[in-house]
Amino acid sequence: MVELDKDIHESAQQLGERLVEFAEKIEFDTPQFQATRDWFDLEELQKGRHQENKNIIAHQDDFESRLYWESEARISEQKIALLEHAISQNRTRIRGYSKVYQNIHDGFDDLHFIARQEAEKKFEGDDAGQDSYVEEIGEKTFNKVMDIVNRKTGNS
Repeated sequence: MVELDKDIHESAQQLGERLVEFAEKIEFDTPQFQATRDWFDLEELQKGRHQENKNIIAHQDDFESRLYWESEARISEQKIALLEHAISQNRTRIRGYSKVYQNIHDGFDDLHFIARQEAEKKFEGDDAGQDSYVEEIGEKTFNKVMDIVNRKTGNS
């Protein structure tokens, strides 16, 4: 089984590279791949739901547009609930799935935490600079890993 071990002395860049390497090493049609795929699918759905909420607010004065975005949001909520249920089942039924799912989740949490610490040092007093740095590191790593997962699935 491919492992994603912790190194408490690494930079956000190094952790990001390890997450990318992890994605490169996992094989399609394994519990590790399924857990990784599910984590990314859930993240994508949640990001989409967040954007739909913004669109609902932005279209408050346009009845038809607001209804459209509210409908899209309800569909996304259902997809999220179904995927969360499947993840819960997979965690108890598929050997190795739960550990990998948690490692991916923790890896990206750690990435954002380390990037925030680095940003506070690099951009002291510049909240916008800090936010931009953290977002750049997180999105760059997320997109690289997602591209690898999609390529292995045949969705690139």
